[in-house]
Amino acid sequence: MAYDPSKEVLDTKPWYKQFWPWFVIALPFASMLGSITTIYVVNSDVITRQDIPVTSEEGFVRRGMFVSRAGKDIKFLDDSLKVDRPSEEKAEKLISLGLEALEKIEKQAKQKEAEVFKKGQK
Repeated sequence: MAYDPSKEVLDTKPWYKQFWPWFVIALPFASMLGSITTIYVVNSDVITRQDIPVTSEEGFVRRGMFVSRAGKDIKFLDDSLKVDRPSEEKAEKLISLGLEALEKIEKQAKQKEAEVFKKGQK
């Protein structure tokens, strides 16, 4: 039996009645809808209705995301937590201790290096 092209059934529906063009068109639109929804949720108070503007006239203090009345809960604003600077003698002593520790570490590293070098020569 030979092939007869006149008996072949062709799909003659127009493109807008096909499934795949609409599927391909729907993917970008779904992406756009999702991004618009995300932007709306981020820029509105849909999730929480607690977004109250904070002004300094009301006695509130804002540090980052933390809001406190008159700043009493913020430790950095409390005067009792101030750090005193060390005296010059104390600072010099701390520096000398640090330098001594650094020299000791360097000395130990040189000794270790010499030991490894000796082991490598054997």
